[in-house]
Amino acid sequence: MLKIRTHILFGLLLAYAGTGVSYAQTTPDPRVEKFEKLIQNVEQNYTDSINTDAIYEEVLKLVLKELDPHSRYFNKTQADEVNRRLDSSFDGIGITYVMLRDTLYILSVNPDGPAKNAGIKAGDRIIEVDNETIAGVKMNTENIHKLIGGKRGSDVKITIKRRGTKQSQTLTVTRDKIIVKSVETAYMASPEIGYLKLEKFTSNSADDVESALNALKEQGAKHLIFDLRNNTGGYLNNAVKISEEFLASGQLIVYTEGENSERVEYKAHGGGLFTEGRVAVLVNGQSASASEIVSGALQDWDRAVIIGQKTYGKGLVQRPYYFDDGSMMRLTIARYYTPTGRCIQKPYEVNKSIVSKENLDSIEFKTLTNKRIVSSAGGILPDILIDSDTTRYPKLYREWMQKHVVTDFVHSYVDKKRTHLLTVFPDFQKFNQEFSPDKELITSLVKFSALSKDLEHSTVSIIWSDKNVKIHIKALIAGDLWGVPEYQKIMNENSPEYLKAVECLTEASEYSKILAEK
Repeated sequence: MLKIRTHILFGLLLAYAGTGVSYAQTTPDPRVEKFEKLIQNVEQNYTDSINTDAIYEEVLKLVLKELDPHSRYFNKTQADEVNRRLDSSFDGIGITYVMLRDTLYILSVNPDGPAKNAGIKAGDRIIEVDNETIAGVKMNTENIHKLIGGKRGSDVKITIKRRGTKQSQTLTVTRDKIIVKSVETAYMASPEIGYLKLEKFTSNSADDVESALNALKEQGAKHLIFDLRNNTGGYLNNAVKISEEFLASGQLIVYTEGENSERVEYKAHGGGLFTEGRVAVLVNGQSASASEIVSGALQDWDRAVIIGQKTYGKGLVQRPYYFDDGSMMRLTIARYYTPTGRCIQKPYEVNKSIVSKENLDSIEFKTLTNKRIVSSAGGILPDILIDSDTTRYPKLYREWMQKHVVTDFVHSYVDKKRTHLLTVFPDFQKFNQEFSPDKELITSLVKFSALSKDLEHSTVSIIWSDKNVKIHIKALIAGDLWGVPEYQKIMNENSPEYLKAVECLTEASEYSKILAEK
């Protein structure tokens, strides 16, 4: 007998049809009967054998795909991975890695994690996990994670090969709770300006931001650069809590509303750490969802200058619904609106028709304090628009970046030169002051890219003469040697958004002029 959970599918189909009937509905419906007959006929009469589970999964995906860009179905494995990415902790050994030419290369080791305690170092290559060969077998990330991850307190045998040593060694690592920090980079950009980059809105992001703000204030920060570039979002409640750090009690942060969802408002409770002082928020085209809630709220209250590129434009709220087998659907239940009433969801196409709740281009919104006109169409439009960083690189180099040629080359370069580099540059400060990619390194990169011989010479000249390329390569090397904060510091020194933020926050008159009523 065909075994599929038709009651769930029927509920989805009925919801899509606009009936509002839940998947627990038991009242007979002609459409349900029609679908039952279809399944029975396929089961009993179809000429070939079929994988009904696979068909069922595809139908679920199709139903949700027809609703909007963000309603989605996840099987159990996918659901677990999605939730893991938004969790502030997980069980593991505490490493980050990359598969480089069929070899699992360790990028970094958590300083307080079990891998570090067992003797594993950045630059080591994993050969085997519990006697199963990893190297040279093109294993995908999901299978690698299954092998290395596991329950807290369990042991895993990791066989590594370290450059400069002839023999591999096998280390026993006891898995433990690994804390994932959503704020990896926070430092003083000037004696009075702090810099904080939030990577993701995880379950612990509000606490991470609070800790970083406290640390920066202790170092003398009176003003702040809050970097949300490439932050694709996450938990709504953490976006609200983080916004509260900058807003006064009672100020509206965001509200949600939908056809079947009543309006829910989220307001600041007061007591934020940074309710005074100048603030610049950095955004780009990958700043989405929760990032747009924070930047939108601060823009609407004239609490910050927004700098960068227009944000992604995701203004739909999803609620997870779990099924008995561990699978999950994320269903859009409402839209979110900034304090001025802007819905920043960009238009999307469903059944060849453009969906937009209102003609947002024709509506004029004004900020709540200084009455400035702000845009609402398809994302948050910054107060200061700056061209994307990637457009500053040569076209060929951008292609290499997209194909991970540059990062793969740098990992390979550092793997060979790590001991030498750390001997010449024992700390990041010395490296930052004295290191610059030489022509030999650039030539090696061009050869690594596998260009034809007749293009190599001219390409070396183009890449070698580009200042932005050299800084990017230098930053990648620093990140491989020391970590994300060091990579970010070098990139910021050449970032127009960052430099403009420092300028705005340093000059009070310019900052006030940007936020003044137009």
